[in-house]
Amino acid sequence: MNFLTRQYLTSTGMKAHHASLNIANLKTSHIQHHQKSLSPYWPDVLMLVSLESSKFKTAIITKRDGIILTNSSTNSLITNLVERHSYGSPYTKEHFANFSGICEYVPYAFGNLSLAPLKVTNGTRNASWIQTGLIEYHTFDHHQSNDTIIFFKDVNHPITVPYSHDFISRRMEDVDRVHQVIAAMYQQFLNVYCPTYSNYDDTVSQANKRIVLPFKQFVAIQEYQNICKTTGTPVTESDERKWCLEHIHYYDKSKKNLKLEFPLRYHVNAY
Repeated sequence: MNFLTRQYLTSTGMKAHHASLNIANLKTSHIQHHQKSLSPYWPDVLMLVSLESSKFKTAIITKRDGIILTNSSTNSLITNLVERHSYGSPYTKEHFANFSGICEYVPYAFGNLSLAPLKVTNGTRNASWIQTGLIEYHTFDHHQSNDTIIFFKDVNHPITVPYSHDFISRRMEDVDRVHQVIAAMYQQFLNVYCPTYSNYDDTVSQANKRIVLPFKQFVAIQEYQNICKTTGTPVTESDERKWCLEHIHYYDKSKKNLKLEFPLRYHVNAY
């Protein structure tokens, strides 16, 4: 895939991005193609770039279709993704992220997707997103110390982003943490519900095999505390215990502040 061609960029765009596609300088006038309504093939999405434009709000960069403008915001695209692929689960991406110790820049890290939000750098209040699982490597931009050059798998030209190397590394680590928590939970479900399945990873500790109930307790306590905050009711440990026993039939005070150790298991990016 080569983004720096007239197939995807206008002549103005070719001049502005002659060596690397720099999302900080990306404008609607640089891009050839647009669609008002677009449902991208998510495994091929490299980035969702938020644009300061009244007409087209997002540039979707994909391995299969190159660069396409759409009038949907990045927030709308991610919301639609979450709604379409929730599979009726009562747990949100925030639940898994918070349980993994991530309270900001909450990623969408399910299945073969590894989407991480980036800092909002314009006045749109819509973050750009990057698919960290498709990053081959990233390096400092020696000309702009706060920029990072990202090389994606099977893509000929890099993309330059206005974020530090450390910031991108942390977003990649966040995605990996969530994937590892889900992988450990999936492993325990197999061990519990498939007794004949015995080829699990021996490096997973006993504590991490018992991650499902502590996770459910974590979510239940969050829900209880949110209700107390909304109603102005004081939080008490006895009511917290009662709430958990009533809703998940489990409460273990010692697991309330469970500190997860990473890696929980060897990283698997698809389940």
